Amino acid sequence: MPSQLGQDELVDGLLKQKVNGFFLDIGACYHDYMSNTEFFEKQRNWSGIAVELNEEYAGGWQQNRPRSVFFCHDATTVDYQKLLDDNNAPKIIDYLSIDVDPPTTLSLEVLYKIFETDYEFNVITFECDYGGDEECNFTRQGTRDESRAFLESKGFTLVQEIYDRGKPNYHVDDLWIHERLK
Repeated sequence: MPSQLGQDELVDGLLKQKVNGFFLDIGACYHDYMSNTEFFEKQRNWSGIAVELNEEYAGGWQQNRPRSVFFCHDATTVDYQKLLDDNNAPKIIDYLSIDVDPPTTLSLEVLYKIFETDYEFNVITFECDYGGDEECNFTRQGTRDESRAFLESKGFTLVQEIYDRGKPNYHVDDLWIHERLK
């Protein structure tokens, strides 16, 4: 099953269909439905770590994603250095997906914590939820501006804004690539 808004396809293209890569999927949720990382594990032989607050998703991950470690925990309180070290993550992680709901200062806290580690990242999708959804009658300021300033300061370039399908005013994710890959 593909990701919700084609994040997996975009990342796959940026990483030139890399095989045997590694991901860190924060706010992982379902092992398959709208997963940003399932494609990489199933089609590109990747492994990785999934962090998810809701333990109801653990069984699906454990049964269907054998190359992944599922870690049930509040993403804002995880010691990412220890988590990555304990699971023998490579020092350069190919793909970091951050989808922490609701995307408020909590998602920024997670982003900042991850960059306190000695790990590096090649490509990132970060849910910023900026704009509005007329059907649901809401408008959000999200975390777009703060996350962009932070990631640019870390050597990342914004590749694409990802919008909800059919909702041109609802900017969901930003897609980033590190300057070493350009």
